[in-house]
Amino acid sequence: MTIPPQLDQRRLAAGAAKPNTPAERRAATLYIATCAHDADDCARLLDMLGLATANARTEVPA
Repeated sequence: MTIPPQLDQRRLAAGAAKPNTPAERRAATLYIATCAHDADDCARLLDMLGLATANARTEVPA
């Protein structure tokens, strides 16, 4: 279940939630990647958690 973006914005504005720092998002992304069964599983999990574009690369490093 994904939380609608407008709900997140309301919670942030009300002070009920704090935005994650880039370091927290990266740590979560790396943890999900270690737990995923394969690349498709990882992509689905990251998408479900709203982390799909957090640290996305457009190129494969050489």
